[in-house]
Amino acid sequence: MPSVGKREMPTIGDMSKDPMYEFASRFFELNRDMINENAIDYALEPVRAMSYQANLDAMKDFFVEDSLIGDERCMTAEEIQDHRDMMTEMFVNDVMALRENAVAGMSTFNPMIGLSLPMHKYLMMNCVFAQAIPRFVAKSPRWTESIETRD
Repeated sequence: MPSVGKREMPTIGDMSKDPMYEFASRFFELNRDMINENAIDYALEPVRAMSYQANLDAMKDFFVEDSLIGDERCMTAEEIQDHRDMMTEMFVNDVMALRENAVAGMSTFNPMIGLSLPMHKYLMMNCVFAQAIPRFVAKSPRWTESIETRD
């Protein structure tokens, strides 16, 4: 039976007070820019979106910027650069894992794979253990390399 009148939508409240709001809005703007430039939604097709160099660079900037835990004034330039290098390497590792899961067809079954990059950064920035335990990024291959020398 049809009803007459205005349907009121329930509201959640003011989300701007949520601690994740600023982070989520920056990621939303990044995704919107990807849609405007390439007509590809990162949330729906993360691997295809990462196949464009401009998108990859924008996501890398999002991942690396504002990731420093602590005060920059208390760190040397070498420590800041080391942190940026580690975050860049983590980004490369995450993109590689994203592509590996896409090859296996996991992104079709699990649409949350596209959120792995921003959530990885958010969890690293807000996890107490991340601030207590040193983080080192492996820059070595996943297989063992042996070198034989002959005289």
